[in-house]
Amino acid sequence: MNSTYSIDDLLNCIQMAILLEVSGYPKPGNVHRTRDFNFTRYEHFLVGGVVIRSAFQSLCENTVNVIKNNKKYSKLSLGQYILQAIIETKKWQNGGNINLGIILLLVPLCAASCVLINKSINKPNDFNFLRDEVDKILKSSTYKDTINLYKAIKIANPGGMGNVEKYDINNENSLKLIKKDNINLYDIFNQSKEWDSIAMELVSKYRITFDIGLPYFIETFQKCHDINIAIVNTFLKIVSEIPDSLIIRQYGKKIANEYSGKALELISKGGLLNPSIKNKLFKWDRSIIRTNLKINPGTTADLTVSTIFVSLLSGIRF
Repeated sequence: MNSTYSIDDLLNCIQMAILLEVSGYPKPGNVHRTRDFNFTRYEHFLVGGVVIRSAFQSLCENTVNVIKNNKKYSKLSLGQYILQAIIETKKWQNGGNINLGIILLLVPLCAASCVLINKSINKPNDFNFLRDEVDKILKSSTYKDTINLYKAIKIANPGGMGNVEKYDINNENSLKLIKKDNINLYDIFNQSKEWDSIAMELVSKYRITFDIGLPYFIETFQKCHDINIAIVNTFLKIVSEIPDSLIIRQYGKKIANEYSGKALELISKGGLLNPSIKNKLFKWDRSIIRTNLKINPGTTADLTVSTIFVSLLSGIRF
């Protein structure tokens, strides 16, 4: 990461990552620039990518204050900004949950990036520092952050949540229990990691983003200098290795593995680097529309956003 980045640059990278990911096409089963869902349109995602800026700007300003005044990372109040971003999203569009996973991934990354900018760290392996900083930030969060997270989830109302034995989002006593047990964001994500890839990402220093997505995205972009090809191929690469946890929760491992297998088949033939694959991707996308199963690899899309974000930080321009 280039230490000459400003906060404004960082916010631009966040918004560009969101807008570029949803514009990438065709990503079978996802909303993209040529495909809408019945009640969720491409334009809803564009709106979400714009209106979250104020929440992330406030997060950056608070992070700068924490660093300059040598405060503890617990004062970053991540949950407050997660909630603010979701409230703003709900205020401006009626397409349902379009960005909860994106916000969960980008808020810690944004805070950690602000830390590095303000500490003027400039080393060849900056991303190792970024990952360590994210880990410290999440482990330093408080039960108040988790309570705000739960409030945000209630507002976003994502599908496929299911029920858990302890700290269930649908249990009205969970917030009291979270406070009593002092459960921070790292704790709650750690308990969810076995069934949610975003939770696993947050407690593993963003393994998928940095170890799978980032190197593949950069390699692909350097081959073709086509941002859409890089986005779609990276999406396929991630889901070919990590079955989508939203599909798993909604339809089971068999369907998720079948999707991953199809992605592997296409990416092994070059994905969009092979011109003949584009028609196959569109055909696959249409076949999903015609079935009763509304397969949506939404978790993979979120992980693609975080990958694009760090790729932009690494210097990718097009």
